[in-house]
Amino acid sequence: MASFESEALAQSYRYRYDTKIDCHAAPVTGFAFAACWVSYEVQFGLNVYRSWRLTYSDDVSQVVVGYFKPLNRGYFTIEHPDRIVQVFKSNAAVAKDVAGMHAIGAVESIGNDKFFSFSRPNRPDQKCGGFVRYGPMVTWGSSFLVNGFFCRRSREDIMAKEMKFFTDVLQFK
Repeated sequence: MASFESEALAQSYRYRYDTKIDCHAAPVTGFAFAACWVSYEVQFGLNVYRSWRLTYSDDVSQVVVGYFKPLNRGYFTIEHPDRIVQVFKSNAAVAKDVAGMHAIGAVESIGNDKFFSFSRPNRPDQKCGGFVRYGPMVTWGSSFLVNGFFCRRSREDIMAKEMKFFTDVLQFK
């Protein structure tokens, strides 16, 4: 039986990003995001969650970050590395941007971060790197979950060490 905490991600389609916010008010800093949104509160069982979608794009690159946080005593169950790509693809903050992703590389772990490379059919000129990071542990799981991707015009895959450099600049409130 799935826990309510697992349901918070498994049903992430319930998060809707209807409210645009000033990116400086978002709980993720360290990168010059250009457009940011917050979801309304979503309840799963007794726990309440909220999510933020932060984006940046220019002519050669695109960045999308989704930050999920329980607003009360909830937590996120740490997924097995074999499920990380599925967790990533089902996340409402990035799902529409990565639909049809293919050429998915092996998941690499560096600390609390999981990284993988991929390509998108609608942007064959770009290579992408995806990541999933779980926050610090609380009693039964992770205190937050952040995932996202960085794509750039390139012929070569984005390596885990390059993605780690990007994720290390992100700070969470």
